[in-house]
Order: sequence, then C-alpha cells, then structure tokens
Amino acid sequence: MTLGQLIELGWIEDHMDGNHGGDYPRKSEFIAEGTPYISANCLDGDNIDMSRAKYLSPKRADKLRKGFARDGDVLFAHNATVGPVALLHTQVERVILGTSLTYYRCNREHILPEYLAHYMRSSGFRNQYGRVMRQSTRNQVPITKQREFFHVVPPIEDQKRIIGTLDGLLEGSQKLSAVCESKLAALEELKRSLLHQAFTGKL
Repeated sequence: MTLGQLIELGWIEDHMDGNHGGDYPRKSEFIAEGTPYISANCLDGDNIDMSRAKYLSPKRADKLRKGFARDGDVLFAHNATVGPVALLHTQVERVILGTSLTYYRCNREHILPEYLAHYMRSSGFRNQYGRVMRQSTRNQVPITKQREFFHVVPPIEDQKRIIGTLDGLLEGSQKLSAVCESKLAALEELKRSLLHQAFTGKL
C-alpha cells in the first residue's frame, strides 16, 4: 500500500516534517538546555546522536505548530542528506525536527516501528525516492512525494520475525565493521612506522 493509504487506514497515525516556515528558529534562540531540536546531521548510521542536538526553551518550542517527534517514531532524512533512517528513543515528551527530517508514527497494532525502519532502509524503498531525486535538481524528497511511495506490510507476526532476523544481521555487520576499522587503523600505524624507519635509515 502507499503511505497515503496507510494514513487513511490509521496504520500510520501521523506523518509530518519539520518545515517550520517563518517560525524557523534563529541561531540566537538556541540555548544550552531545553527542548531538543535535531536535524539530519544528528542521524549517525542507524542511530540518533543526541549529543549533536540543539535546544530551544519550552516557551519558544510552544510557538512551533508542527514537527514534534516522540519516542518510537521512525525518522527519515529527506532533505540535503537523503536516505538515513533511525528509530527515535527518548524519554523527553517531544523532540523538535528540523526541515531535513520527517517522522512516521506507527499504529503498533498494524505496523511495528522497528519493522518500518528496516523496510525504509531496503533497496525497494531506496529505489522509490531515488527515482524522485533523479527527476529533480534538488537533493530532497518532499513529504507529498513520500505519501506516494509503496510500503510492504506483512502481518504482525511476520514483522516480528523479520525484525529478529534483520536485527541479528545488523548487529553482526556492525561488529564486522568495527573489526575492519580496527585492522585498517593497525595497517595505517604499520605504514607510518615503516615510512619513519625508511626515512631514518633504520629499515
């Protein structure tokens, strides 16, 4: 089904971006603590790095009309940096999204957010927004276009099995990536050591 159909059915309870228009906060309005404000640069792979978040005072946040994500929402980077998908885990009541992010809020009786996040990382979903980007000079996927994209939604029990399988694969790939990075660092250190020895006549 398309995202638009899922919204009509209530399987996706809300789908909204952080386009604040004329209400976009000025740089001087961000403070050290308050209501978190995140953008696409806060998405680090499959995770959200809240240490990169900015903050607005609750009073200033109340002036915004939309773009408030909450725990369990699936976030999609749709502007400038297009493609990263992450699941929001937070204990705060609301997290403000910048113009580069969209949230998908699932009705857990029909779609598990963990499953949706995995699906939106799949080649089937990436191909859909890739076609949109090839037809435009701008590196973005508008929210109206997102609602035309098709989603594969199996029964909940199948979603749970898919989540278990893909979570295991993701964990394995992350461990393999860490090992590779460690080996690359060791090789780089060996290269520097050999070069030093060569230039100092100790090789």
